[in-house]
Amino acid sequence: MQRHIAALAIAASALGGCTTTHLIRRPDTVEQIEPLNTKARYRMTLLHERPPGATSPVLAPAAPVPNATADGEGAPLVDLSNLRGYRIKRRGQGALEGWGLGVLAGAVAGVAAGFAAGDDPQCMDTNSEGGFCIRFTAGEYAAGLGVVGALVGGLLGTLIGFAVGHTDEYIFRNPQP
Repeated sequence: MQRHIAALAIAASALGGCTTTHLIRRPDTVEQIEPLNTKARYRMTLLHERPPGATSPVLAPAAPVPNATADGEGAPLVDLSNLRGYRIKRRGQGALEGWGLGVLAGAVAGVAAGFAAGDDPQCMDTNSEGGFCIRFTAGEYAAGLGVVGALVGGLLGTLIGFAVGHTDEYIFRNPQP
């Protein structure tokens, strides 16, 4: 039964890495892409697209922008016409999302397993065993396994969420004429 709970917690936690897509106005200059000009702790990927009229299926490389600095100061040398947007991956936010989904899935799986286990049988002769008998009801099993499932699911969800991360995609939309 514990294997099933762990498998459910892992499967639910794997869904913790989500992607949010935002449509934003296409910037006029590279300097207007704010995440390029910050030293925040996340991974940013530029999303390239094929320019109109291209005959090759291979994406065009990012061409240097005229008058841009090459000394590493400011924005990188990128031609905005070749970009369709950018993607930012945040591992901390992914870990929090994974924790939340893992706790929820683990608790649900634990409660379901506890109710499925049912009540313990009646104690037979308590005098022959020293008068000591421990019995649990299905509700007590559900509560106990729900807590254990939430703890295990939260731990696994955090680890998987950190590995997968949360992704924000910012897609440029052209301004309306």
